[in-house]
Amino acid sequence: RTRDVQRSADAAEAELDQHIERFRSQYDASRTAADEQIQKARAQQEEAEAAALVAERDAAARRMAARLGIEQANSAAGSRCLAAEASLAKAKEEAKMRIS
Repeated sequence: RTRDVQRSADAAEAELDQHIERFRSQYDASRTAADEQIQKARAQQEEAEAAALVAERDAAARRMAARLGIEQANSAAGSRCLAAEASLAKAKEEAKMRIS
């Protein structure tokens, strides 16, 4: 009878060990899958951050180019205004000389 009880206890222990090993395997597989998903998400986040930095730099470069274009246009307009004023002054002088 003691042997039967011992065999039964050994069988129950072996079955429990199998359950524990199965759960451990499932846990390890789930943990591995979760770790892979975390790594993939981190890689996607890094890619998104890198893309955002590139977009930010491109936008800054376009703003600088626009500012430069505006400055050049203002400078050209100023030069044309000065030339027009000089031309007007010259025309006034010529008109005064003709009148005189």
